[in-house]
Amino acid sequence: MPLIHLKNRFIEYKFDIENKYTLIQGDSANGKTTLYDIISEYASHPGNIQCPGYAKLRAVPELVSLHEYEMILTGVSKNVFVMDENSTLLRLRGYEQVLQNSDNYYIILYRLRNFGNLPVSLDSVCRIKTSGRFHTLVPLYATEQKGIPECVITEDSQSGNKFMKEVLVLEHLVEHAGKAFGKDTGGKDALSKAIKEKYLNGDRNIGIVFDRSGIGTAYDAICELKARYPDLQLFEVDWERCRNNAERYCFSQFRLSV
Repeated sequence: MPLIHLKNRFIEYKFDIENKYTLIQGDSANGKTTLYDIISEYASHPGNIQCPGYAKLRAVPELVSLHEYEMILTGVSKNVFVMDENSTLLRLRGYEQVLQNSDNYYIILYRLRNFGNLPVSLDSVCRIKTSGRFHTLVPLYATEQKGIPECVITEDSQSGNKFMKEVLVLEHLVEHAGKAFGKDTGGKDALSKAIKEKYLNGDRNIGIVFDRSGIGTAYDAICELKARYPDLQLFEVDWERCRNNAERYCFSQFRLSV
C-alpha cells in the first residue's frame, strides 16, 4: 500500500494508505487544508516539495460533469487523489460508482458529512496527529476489550444475525437493526436508530455487530449517541473477523480515540 511522505522546510506529513478510501475528519486549523495544499503543490510544482514516499499524488480537479470526472479517474491507475467534502465531484449523483470503478486511492477531508454510500473501513476514518512540524494519521475510533452485552443488534437479518444467535445461544437477545421499525432489513445507517430505540426502552448495555470494513462515516451517528447518553455502554464486534473465527466470542467496548 502507498506510503505518503511529503515535506518542505516548514512541515512534514507521513502516513500509510491502507484501503481505497481514507477519510480525514477534523475542524479548522488541524492540518487538513495544509495537507491538501501540499499535495496540490507537489502535483503542479514537484520541485517545491520533497517526496520520499509514493509519488503518484494528485488533487481532484474541479470539473462540471460526472462524465468528465469518470474520464480522468478511470484513465489512470494507482494514483492517490485528495479532495475535500465540498468537491464538485462529491455533489454529483452517481459519484460513488465512478470512484468504485476506478483503480485509485482517495483521501477525503471532511468535518461533518456522511459518506455512508462509500464502503469505507472504520480503520481508515482518521484524524491528523501533530508533533511540531511532523504530521501523521491515527484512527479516529478505537476499542478496548470487554465482555458480553445484555442485548445485541446486528446490521441486518442475514448471516451476521443468524451467526450471533448461534454463538450467544440466546436467540431472544439478538435483533437486527430494522426490527424496531417493522422492516425485514436494516443496514449500517439503521444501527444508530435501533440503538436509540433500545436506549429509550431502558437498555443500557448494547452490543452492535457490523462490517468494520464498510461502515465508514455511518459510525459518526453512533458516536453522537454515546456523547448524548453518557450512561449508554456500547460493545461491538466486527462481523468479518467474527465470521473468520478471529474473535468469535469477543466483544470490544466502544470508545472514541483521543
